[in-house]
Amino acid sequence: MIDFRACPRCNGDVLENFPADSERALCISCGWRAPDVPEDVSEQVKAHKGMRHVEDAYRRDDSGKRGGRRADSAPLSVPAG
Repeated sequence: MIDFRACPRCNGDVLENFPADSERALCISCGWRAPDVPEDVSEQVKAHKGMRHVEDAYRRDDSGKRGGRRADSAPLSVPAG
């Protein structure tokens, strides 16, 4: 079966059940496929909606900046000469 202009990406024609062993739709113009997301994954996404993307975000301290030093670090030694 062909659904005309049913592709959400390019508005192209979508083939249903092609190839025969596939249960997902396929756009003949751009290759888009209908998502095949398991139910448990969909539930996790819905539960996470509205939350931060990264709960334990890595934060750099100022010691990585050019020319900067951490306050608790030892003073730089200058070679004599």
